[in-house]
Amino acid sequence: MDVTAVCQRVRGVASARATAVAGTATRAGLETALRSITVVRSWLAAAEADLAAGLAGLASFPEQAVAEAARSSLGEAGRVLERASTLGSTPALAGALNSGSVTSGHVDAVSRVAKGLDSAADRAELSRRADGLAGVAAAGSVAEFRRRLEREASTIRADGGMARFERQKAAVRLRRWTDDDGMWCLFARFDPLTGVRLSAGLDAEVEARFAQSVPEGCPTDPMAKQQFLAAMALAGLVTGEGVASRAGRPEFVVVIETDARPRRSRRMPSTGGRKSGAAEGHDARTDSPHAAAKAGDVDGRCSDSGGPGPGGATNGGGAADGGDPTVGGGSSGGGDPTVGGGSSDGGGAADEARGGPAVDWGLPVEVPYRVLADLLGEAEVHAVVVRNGVVLHAPGALDLGRTTRLAGTAQRRALRALYATCAIPGCSVRFDRCKIHHVRWWRHGGRTDLENLLPVCVHHHAKVHDAGWVVVLGPDRALEVRYPDGMVHNTGPPSRRAA
Repeated sequence: MDVTAVCQRVRGVASARATAVAGTATRAGLETALRSITVVRSWLAAAEADLAAGLAGLASFPEQAVAEAARSSLGEAGRVLERASTLGSTPALAGALNSGSVTSGHVDAVSRVAKGLDSAADRAELSRRADGLAGVAAAGSVAEFRRRLEREASTIRADGGMARFERQKAAVRLRRWTDDDGMWCLFARFDPLTGVRLSAGLDAEVEARFAQSVPEGCPTDPMAKQQFLAAMALAGLVTGEGVASRAGRPEFVVVIETDARPRRSRRMPSTGGRKSGAAEGHDARTDSPHAAAKAGDVDGRCSDSGGPGPGGATNGGGAADGGDPTVGGGSSGGGDPTVGGGSSDGGGAADEARGGPAVDWGLPVEVPYRVLADLLGEAEVHAVVVRNGVVLHAPGALDLGRTTRLAGTAQRRALRALYATCAIPGCSVRFDRCKIHHVRWWRHGGRTDLENLLPVCVHHHAKVHDAGWVVVLGPDRALEVRYPDGMVHNTGPPSRRAA
């Protein structure tokens, strides 16, 4: 993108800003201006990287020189220089950044994933592959691109990731301090395997301690409530007052996705009027193929086929409309949702290249095959087979009808196989932090059946119940979100395959 094109976009942004301040802006004009800002910001990031690289060749302390010129910190200057180095080895990505088709976040994802590789040759190979994925980066989010890069890195590591895992174990840390409010604080970093075990134990304690009631002073805000209960559970475990009957066992939901179609998403103006029955929590679904592919109809299903029955929700798994479950979405077999992501084995990339099924162990952290094999011996493993938004096989009862409002354990497993995150397009809140929403609301006669359930984060759940958003679920779980302003957002069936 040349300077003339940049100036045109900046003038467009200035014009749109003036209309926004004057109160005469249109939605289309503001959205166009925001997109222009993103493009210009990418161009500026490319220019900044070029300038910083040039200055680095003239200064004995490049970070300090860049920081002083940009009035930034040494850490920020280091990140700019690191980005410049990455762009130097990925010319296609550099061109995409300069044209505004990718963001600096996409480039930084290459830098971060490369740090997990041991040799210069491995890092160079990742850069080569990343450069060939410039089109993938342009079409996807930063998170999607990073997951794809993690899979590529997994196939590059000659030792199956064990060297990285050993470094992670050596980097375990715990820090304690008292803040200005007099609160005693903890900050800890654990290797993925320890994190999985700790998370499972903490989840088991939260469920056992607070399944029926919560302590006095518990916040009502759903997110604050989750954090409060987790902190109280941790305190009980550390002080020897834990009440869980056993140490929590990690649970793996192994997702086998066959013949997945690319996920498509688009926004469009409403064509006028709501679909019949779509308003106020009444869905407009047609007959679901789930009825012909229920787990109970599949031969050779897993041994734990008995459903939990009424009230069998775990860790906040209850469908949340009509009342907040006591305990909000606990993690199962994973750590905090901010810890990495993607397939734990790296086999997904190879499977996709062969056109075969993709296998996802459902872990929010990456562990080597050898470690994963050890962990399997102490975990509960459940296999779910999905294709194009339809569950072909899953253990347990997937349809509970009107016997209970709360989603059962088997239903949560099946939904977790379909959705890694909140079902609302673009939302990255992990499944384990979501509520299970009745598409046709429970109080309007909705059933606690798999075809009527959808994982939705706290924020978007409030939008559906309180802000007039309407969600419609198609027979293949294609989702339509209808907004109060008449806009409609459609997305295809859910897919676990990233980028």
